[in-house]
Amino acid sequence: MKKTFKIISLTLLSVFIFLFFIGCGNSEKFLSDDQMLNVDGNIKGILTIQGENVNGGQPLTFDFELYYDKAPMAVSSFISLAEEGYYNGTVIHRIKHSGKTGMIELGGYELSENKDNLIRKSLSYTFAGEFKENGWNKNDIKHEQGVLTMLPYYEGNNVGGIFGITVGKNQVLDGKQAAFGRITGNTSKLDGELLNVETGNLNNFTFVPVKEIKIISVEVETKGIDFNTIIKNYNK
Repeated sequence: MKKTFKIISLTLLSVFIFLFFIGCGNSEKFLSDDQMLNVDGNIKGILTIQGENVNGGQPLTFDFELYYDKAPMAVSSFISLAEEGYYNGTVIHRIKHSGKTGMIELGGYELSENKDNLIRKSLSYTFAGEFKENGWNKNDIKHEQGVLTMLPYYEGNNVGGIFGITVGKNQVLDGKQAAFGRITGNTSKLDGELLNVETGNLNNFTFVPVKEIKIISVEVETKGIDFNTIIKNYNK
């Protein structure tokens, strides 16, 4: 009887510990309607990158717009990080494609001083990816040419910092990643130059541009809205 009781107790303890860690791992939450800011229309900005093998070594700029109504937390985080200069100096760390379809990944890594490794830039928070398969039904953005999309923070459905730019149609990502904006105007430099730069392996990283391409700046027209309040309230 005592042995049976001990087995049951240990089983219940194991279940409790399992549920505890599951709960901790899914602590990220979506913004509720009463937490949303009043944002009228889309938010515009400019992304500037530079690399010696891109655009003749001159800075290359892309106009973009962000869709707060589709992915409010992704947009708020992106703007907050841009305003504090988080993205400045980070690199395009991965360019993978098949034909004219691919993904340019950037915004979360810096090159080491000797340029022989990629170093993940620290971030004090992550948040739940705002896409359909993760339970967020307001985001119907299709992953087409020039779309900005949040990428997983390591593994799972939590995101933060790192984002990607889709080249061509990546329909397999629809509803599975948090698209939050798009490059506007001429996107020919995406598949004309960036998609075709030489890539290779760097330690455990694959498809890394052989020559450094870094973000010089991310500028956003915030319309006088303090998007950082969303981040502060989210982390309470």
